[in-house]
Amino acid sequence: MEFPFKVTEGYLGPQAKFFPYGLTTLSHAEPVINSDSNQVEIVIGTSEKTRFTTKLLQQDPKKECNEHVFTQNQGQEYHFTIAVPRTGYYKFQIYALPNSEAGPNMINVYNYILNIKQLDHYVEAFPKQYPIWKQEGCFLFEPLMLLKGIKEPVKFKYYIPKAVDVQIKAHEDWNPLEQVEPNIYEGVVDFSKGYPSGAKVKLNRGYLGPQPKFSEFGLSCLSHQDPEIITAKNELEIKFKMGKPVKVTGNLINAADNSDSSELIFTQIQDDVVSFLLQIPTEGFYKLQVYALPVTDESKTLPGVYNYLINCGRMSKPVQPFPKQYAQWKEGCYLYEPMFLKGKSGNIKFKVLVPKAKAVAVTFNDDWFQLNDVGNDVWEGSVLLDKEKSSKLEITFKMDKDRPVKVTGNLLKAPDNSDFSNLIFTHTKDNTISYLLQIPSEGYYKLQVYALPLTDDSKTLQGVFNYLIKCDKAASSVFPYPKQYAQWKEGCYLYEPLILHDSPGNVRFKVYVPKAKAVAVTFNEEWNHLNDTGNDVWEGNAELDKSKGSKVKLNANFSGEEAKYSTLLEYTL
Repeated sequence: MEFPFKVTEGYLGPQAKFFPYGLTTLSHAEPVINSDSNQVEIVIGTSEKTRFTTKLLQQDPKKECNEHVFTQNQGQEYHFTIAVPRTGYYKFQIYALPNSEAGPNMINVYNYILNIKQLDHYVEAFPKQYPIWKQEGCFLFEPLMLLKGIKEPVKFKYYIPKAVDVQIKAHEDWNPLEQVEPNIYEGVVDFSKGYPSGAKVKLNRGYLGPQPKFSEFGLSCLSHQDPEIITAKNELEIKFKMGKPVKVTGNLINAADNSDSSELIFTQIQDDVVSFLLQIPTEGFYKLQVYALPVTDESKTLPGVYNYLINCGRMSKPVQPFPKQYAQWKEGCYLYEPMFLKGKSGNIKFKVLVPKAKAVAVTFNDDWFQLNDVGNDVWEGSVLLDKEKSSKLEITFKMDKDRPVKVTGNLLKAPDNSDFSNLIFTHTKDNTISYLLQIPSEGYYKLQVYALPLTDDSKTLQGVFNYLIKCDKAASSVFPYPKQYAQWKEGCYLYEPLILHDSPGNVRFKVYVPKAKAVAVTFNEEWNHLNDTGNDVWEGNAELDKSKGSKVKLNANFSGEEAKYSTLLEYTL
């Protein structure tokens, strides 16, 4: 086939990586398209998550016209709609890279030549598409383009998965869209208001980026300016610059099922830089929600200041739990090493920055290891960790997400069957049931596990598993876990505090309570209501003084009736 311009051999059709990437042509199997319409849709099939970009090159006169290509993703299909304002020849080049492959540069996988013979559609430039539009599977029903100078109402309709809020911004006016079906939003924007020539019309998901308090608290982005992050590895560091000292925290949420992986965030501060170290547990989209408050503000609730959407394309390494961070850590401390301890034992070096500390120590199995002050608030030293000496144990079970269960357990010492069940703590998260155990003395113990489907109204849970535990060296002291009431065992999870003893002072509580309308901590007849931070997680502080009482209760309201609370946990000081 001859063309009025040069076409190099091998240019047309599939290129070297087209088939290895699992791609197929679903609409136009031949690379030369002769069309009597100036609007053409090309569909490419995929076998795995893949990123795409394109180039549209007009041949006479020669110029790029990428604004006349609109890309949409529907499941395993990518739809490329091309609408051009002139007849003639165009080269359409498709570039791709599977999410499983690292690298910023996409590879040319297919080339078409379009011969547009007639104009049968009015054409303006398509809306600019940002990466999240192509990656997340968004779809535009109407309008594909806006006519210049339009002065009448226009209906907008989109499919946008995982959105929290969708609005059309016309010049400076915000027009919220209504969710009419799951993930489908629509609404009307009235362009008869007379917007100035050249005014921009943007589709916005109000959730992403800086929130109102971000600049007010003196924060600015240092590492990632774009709130949409595409990464080919499952670990990254996000940094903010502080204009004034702030305390910070964050949540890491799976965008598909809203499961919480916040234990895979490690937050630290050095000088005027706040650092969030993240590990992503699976491929896919995750929301990082950043919260902050000036150190001088004594409020118990940290407002949201920035939201990221992270698209993790590949599991580059297995995840490991970060150390749990308590409130004072987040006010300016920094950990040099070790970042992880899982699987480690022997002599471990610790190095940490703790402003204004008089002494710093590492405790393990009731042994204290004092670190050395090396100057400038930095403390370091070596700690001998012998896992065989630990008398604390965690046993986990996986449950079918479609068949949730309620659980309990007994811890009995052999051979006299003395009961230490107050040293068992049970909680559930992401379809995983955890039994936390403390062994009070050397010897043999029986752990008896009981369970029953949540849908079963029987009052007696059935024995489902038995362990025999041999403890060779016990801790010098153990402290009882909070007493767990029936509703706790139906899917709740306690982040902190697991144990209260002595006179703890101002204590932070963080708990996951599905379907709760309100959650509160009661002590000495005082009610401390926790804050709903989203995804059924509640957080807040309570002032506890042992001289004023000994019982601390965690309570939840499930009905919406203001005075009706159920006790979930009961601590004894």
